[in-house]
Amino acid sequence: MKKFLRNIGTDQNMVRLGMGLTVLLFLMFYERAGRFKNRALSGQMQVHVQHLENGNDFITTEEMRSKILRKFQQEFSNVPLATLDLQEIEAGLQSMDFIKSTDVYLDASNRLNIFVKQREPILRILTPEGNSLYVDKDGSIMPASPHYSPRVLVAFAPVPMTKDSLELSKPGMEKDLFELANFIARDRFLHALVEEIMVHSQNDWTLIPKFGPSRIFLGDLERLEDKTDKLKRVYREILPGQGWDLYYSVNLKFKGQVICTKRA
Repeated sequence: MKKFLRNIGTDQNMVRLGMGLTVLLFLMFYERAGRFKNRALSGQMQVHVQHLENGNDFITTEEMRSKILRKFQQEFSNVPLATLDLQEIEAGLQSMDFIKSTDVYLDASNRLNIFVKQREPILRILTPEGNSLYVDKDGSIMPASPHYSPRVLVAFAPVPMTKDSLELSKPGMEKDLFELANFIARDRFLHALVEEIMVHSQNDWTLIPKFGPSRIFLGDLERLEDKTDKLKRVYREILPGQGWDLYYSVNLKFKGQVICTKRA
């Protein structure tokens, strides 16, 4: 017995023992992997659509399921596991409109689970041609949803429908529009007040408020914080005393001036 233990204790025997255990483990995993590949998916495909923060969805779970069936031409039920490529399924889903990210995985019951996170729109753009599109928080463009029209800021601007995202890498109208929409969204007063943005040119912008004057003329987008402070004073100090419908417009174009024009 002591001799046996001494032989095992040598480096050469330890290496041989380690190699033998490695081969044994490999054969066990190989056999187990073979059994796994011969299995099939069990139960119906599970689709999970994460709700948007406001509780409204751009796409419902059932609509998402229908899109998956049309795209992949199968229901992903009773399919051999060996034929599944989860990364390929994720890539196919990622190319769909409205989808920000996806997670595809198998659960302990061998059911395919598809978790979908929707894009969240912050702006709806109406083009001169009458087209409608949405812009999400990343500046990506989405087509209008047949299911739901989210209540977001509306802008009238010439943006091509063929684009995948707004041009944010260089100065221009699209970048200014995106930054103005985010500026409005971050300011509680503007977010509650402004309903629409009208783009006449890169240096001529007009806001349409939900109440009070019909037009707020911004001019260019320089000194936005200063212009916003002046607009807040108009709504807090002037309009309550003189009447919410007295003025047609508030002009903030000129530095150091606020020009209120009465209705005809």
